[in-house]
Amino acid sequence: MRFFTPIEEVDLCGHATIATYSLLFQQSFLKPGNYKQELKAGILGIEVQDNGLVIMEQPLPQFAELLNPENITDAFGDLATIDNLSPQIVSTGLRDIMLPFPTRKQLFFFKPDFEKIADLNKRTNSIGVHAFTLDTIDSKSIAHCRNFAPLYGIMEESATGSSNGALACYLYQHSKLNGHDLQNMKFEQGYSMHRPSEIFVGLKIDNQRISKVTVGGRAILFGKKEIEI
Repeated sequence: MRFFTPIEEVDLCGHATIATYSLLFQQSFLKPGNYKQELKAGILGIEVQDNGLVIMEQPLPQFAELLNPENITDAFGDLATIDNLSPQIVSTGLRDIMLPFPTRKQLFFFKPDFEKIADLNKRTNSIGVHAFTLDTIDSKSIAHCRNFAPLYGIMEESATGSSNGALACYLYQHSKLNGHDLQNMKFEQGYSMHRPSEIFVGLKIDNQRISKVTVGGRAILFGKKEIEI
């Protein structure tokens, strides 16, 4: 599989992967089971469950630079920290900035300046910004998220698999997942776009280190188009 934004090709795209395998399953081209998929990010496992839930494996996390909050104020203004969480670039296939917001109200009503966000991503050699808060709508959710990647022609996404996988790793690394079932975590996204999404993330831990990352969800077929290539 290959993935293209309106501007260029990327190595991995979680929600497009879920959509593809969901469609193949719904159209009876695939049976429930375990498969391998070849991506620019590597050869990764994928599972199609009987109930239509599609779970994909992600590359193991790479924890990159911690960002000084002063470096992001131009794009996001002054933000209070959440229990000393700092913005950080984390990758489970794509380098994204994990950006904590104190409250859902602040996150929901934030008006993005896409030119400044794109400049931030250029300066930090990252794909996008995954803004999140631990103030969730559903008490069973881990975080409420918004994702911006204007540098790649994506102003905002309603579901971002790779970024939520990276966010789960970031939160585990900072001891924010104590008491949660790490194999079955739910993240909220897309509410600010009136396209609410649920993304499910699982972490396998061996000797207190992350040894496997999975992300998944379900897709809904809501239209068909013919495209001439």
